Amino acid sequence: MSGATRFTKLAADAVRDALRNRIGLLAILFALAIGVFADRCTGIEGGSFVVNGRLYDVSDGARLVGPLLYGLCALTLVWVAGLVACDSLARPLSEGTASLVLSRPVGRRAYALARLAGALAISVGAGASVLLAVAFLLQARFGLDLAPALVALGVFAVDAWVVAAVAMTLSLWLPRLVALAAVTIGLQLVVAANLFYTVAESSGGMLSAIERFGPPLATSLVLALSPWFSDGAVAGDWLEPALRLGVWGIGATALLVAIFGREEIAA
Repeated sequence: MSGATRFTKLAADAVRDALRNRIGLLAILFALAIGVFADRCTGIEGGSFVVNGRLYDVSDGARLVGPLLYGLCALTLVWVAGLVACDSLARPLSEGTASLVLSRPVGRRAYALARLAGALAISVGAGASVLLAVAFLLQARFGLDLAPALVALGVFAVDAWVVAAVAMTLSLWLPRLVALAAVTIGLQLVVAANLFYTVAESSGGMLSAIERFGPPLATSLVLALSPWFSDGAVAGDWLEPALRLGVWGIGATALLVAIFGREEIAA
């Protein structure tokens, strides 16, 4: 069996384990609930309304509502990726099935990466389907272009990779629920720092440090969706956030592999 075939089989096993243990089904249900939420929020399809004697067209608010709704859905689905990842590697370690797999000619690095790939296959697969549906809803009901949403879809996938890798690494040190709580709080802090910096263009204290050195999860989404509410980001605006996001993804994955390589696994 070739290395690629073995890796694909391990990743498929990770997907099956997640579905069997219901964490994968929970992620899919979360994604569907987010889709229903987006459908309700975009339910006003057109027309106009009057506020204090002034006539407003629904499309006037679309350039604000669209990015906010899409970004909220994307970041919630990024959290779902962390939820699945917290369970994907920690559960087989606690149940002892990881030691059975590793007793075969399977390297620890390949096993950890396959579990991460399986977790992302579920969370990104479900999330991408929902975000595509949201993009088409925003196009049909608010007239927003699809192109920014498709770019943001790619950003969502990278964001999910970063959060999933960090979550899976934390699950090797902490109980799964504690790791998920840490991921939840960390994600909220990063998003708050990103958005505060984006709006105010400056921040201080801890938020400033998070914005400067942390993963630009929300910043990258704002840049991707900027054509919806402005003239769009210039090419130079993308360079630093894209590089930092890539460094975080590669670094978190490398750290996961390194820590798992030293993990004591009970037989």
